[in-house]
Amino acid sequence: MLPNLGGALAATDTKLSKFRNMQPSEYAFISYSSSDREFVLKLEKELSAAGINTWLDKNDIEPGNHWDASIQDALEHSSRMIFVLSRASIASRVVNNEFSFALTNKVVVIPVLSEKFSLPHRFGIMEYIDLTDDYEAGFRKLLDECKKSRGDNRFVGIIEHTPDLPSESNYSYRSLAIEELGTLYELARKTYGVSYTFSENDLKGWWRCNPNCYYGLFCDRELVGYFDAFPISDEAFNDLTADNEKTLSPLNADQLTNECSFYIASFVVLPQHSSQIQTFINKAFEFYSTAYPVAKWDKICALAYTPAGEKWCRHKGMNQVNEGDMWSIDKASLTFLTRENKLFWQPLLSLP
Repeated sequence: MLPNLGGALAATDTKLSKFRNMQPSEYAFISYSSSDREFVLKLEKELSAAGINTWLDKNDIEPGNHWDASIQDALEHSSRMIFVLSRASIASRVVNNEFSFALTNKVVVIPVLSEKFSLPHRFGIMEYIDLTDDYEAGFRKLLDECKKSRGDNRFVGIIEHTPDLPSESNYSYRSLAIEELGTLYELARKTYGVSYTFSENDLKGWWRCNPNCYYGLFCDRELVGYFDAFPISDEAFNDLTADNEKTLSPLNADQLTNECSFYIASFVVLPQHSSQIQTFINKAFEFYSTAYPVAKWDKICALAYTPAGEKWCRHKGMNQVNEGDMWSIDKASLTFLTRENKLFWQPLLSLP
C-alpha cells in the first residue's frame, strides 16, 4: 500500500453536468461524514444563499453515476475543498481519502470545525475556521476564504504557525532498526488515519525478512518521513493484491535472482518537510543501489488503491496492471517517459 494513497476510485471519463460550464474557481467541494449531515446541509444551504457554488454528494451525484467516480471527478475539477472536521469525519476512511486526494492535487483545503474535540496530530497542525463558539463570525470568515483567489488563499499548504524551515544540516538519512518501527508505525497512523491497517508486528515481520525494508528521513533525530520498499519475487508480484499485501515475504540481498521486482509499499514525508522530498528520494535510491549491488530489476511496482495513489502512479509514468490496483514500470518503459520521470526512475532501473 502506498501510504497516503489508499482506497480505490474507479477511473472514469464522465464529467458531472453541473460543472460543464463552470471554471474550477467557481465552486467548492464539501467533504464530510454522513453522521454530520444535518450540520452540513445547513452549511451548504447558507453558502449557496451567499452566492458560493458548492458540490455536495447528496445533492449533486446524478442518477446512474458511479458514486466513487463522481466524487473523484468533482474533486479533480474543484479549486477548493471545505473539510468539515468532526470526530466522525476524521475517523472516516472515505473522508481521509478525499483529504489526501485534495492535497495531492493542490486543491485549497479550508477546514471548518463543527464540534469541540481534541484533534489528532495530523489535523491538529492545520489552521481551521471554528464554527462552534461564534457560528456567524466563523461563517463570515469562511465566506471570505471561499471568495478569495487561489493565490490569496491562506489555507494553501494548511500548516498552522508554519515554523522556520530547518537547514540542510538538520536532516539525516538512514535505514531503521527494528526498535524504531514503533515510531514509524505512529507516523504512518498519523498520516493515513484509519485507512492504515498494518500493525507494528506486521512491520517487524517484514523487517525480519529484510532489515533494509525501511529507510528514514530524520530532522534533528526525529523521524519525519520514510520509504518502505524491498525486492519481491515475480511470483509474488503476479499474486499481489490489497488483500494479501501483509503476507508478502520481502527478499534480502542473498535471495535475489533475475526474476525479481522492486516493490514500493510506502512513501511518506510530513508536509512541513516537503522541501526535502527530492533529496530524500535521491538518498533512498542510493541506499537501495548499495543494499542490492547485483540486482537487475525486472520491474518496479506499487499498489495504489486510493485516488491519491493512483494519481501519483500515473504522474510518474507507471502502467496499470490488468486494470487492477497494481502499477508497474520496467526498463523498456523509460523510452516513453518524460525527461523528469526518466530521471526519477533511472537510478533504480539501471542498477548494475
